[in-house]
Amino acid sequence: MDELDEQLDIVDENGKVIGQASRGEVYQKGLLHRASHILIKNSKDQIYLQKRSLPKKLLPGYWDISAAEHLKVGETFEQAAKRGLKEELGIEVGLQLIREAHHQTSRNQNNGEVSLENELVTLFVGVYDGKVRFDKEEVAEGKFFTPEEIHKSIKEKTIQFTDWFLEEWEFIKNKHILTS
Repeated sequence: MDELDEQLDIVDENGKVIGQASRGEVYQKGLLHRASHILIKNSKDQIYLQKRSLPKKLLPGYWDISAAEHLKVGETFEQAAKRGLKEELGIEVGLQLIREAHHQTSRNQNNGEVSLENELVTLFVGVYDGKVRFDKEEVAEGKFFTPEEIHKSIKEKTIQFTDWFLEEWEFIKNKHILTS
């Protein structure tokens, strides 16, 4: 099945399910849906970031949070986060919710086609020191960055980051989630 055919719950501003639509329709109409973001850090407080694969509909080739997952119909935020980690990075790790559901929007264009992201998103964090085995259909590459490397790359604009990563990064910095 094409990822744009995947069915997602459509929700109201309070997160109550009010219907379902395909991912393609969700992107086209900017329908509010749910997603989980996952930040993986190692014991050295380095952050794992992934570079989105080139076939991705939204922001191909951009660097992104460790993993992100839309909630499937009937799924919880935590279930989606754990599934996303396993599918995208091949890892299983305990997760801690560090940011409750919050609203994120972005407008992206790829090959002349506009996609509207309109999500209620949670942010989880996990610690992992093992080998990451990412799904090459989802992820072009990935690596651990120090917080300083991320700050410098954002400031100097040497790396293209997704809008949603940049928003989560501001939260992480301001809430002192990292020890360094």
